[in-house]
Amino acid sequence: MRQRAGRKRKAGYRQPKGKLRYQRGPSPAEIAAGMPHRRALGEKAVDQLGESELGRLALRGELEPVLATAGADYARHWRGTSRAFVQSPCSAPAPIAAERWARCG
Repeated sequence: MRQRAGRKRKAGYRQPKGKLRYQRGPSPAEIAAGMPHRRALGEKAVDQLGESELGRLALRGELEPVLATAGADYARHWRGTSRAFVQSPCSAPAPIAAERWARCG
């Protein structure tokens, strides 16, 4: 039997049409359960509230869910408005390069 021309095929199971079957990686639940800040939550580790400290407090029962939602809304609002008002002089576009270097020191 003759060898095939070209590059050798990758080893693995193939679909009926000849393409290589992809192996599935770990599920999002397995990834979330392995994160150090979510490990203590047990089965609730996959919950979306586990992303922030306020959410983790709510999942553990140390904080009411209403207060966790209010805190997340406040943080989102504060982050959105603080970027609009607080900018360093170097981040603003300068019309002339010499002026920019003069403002930045």
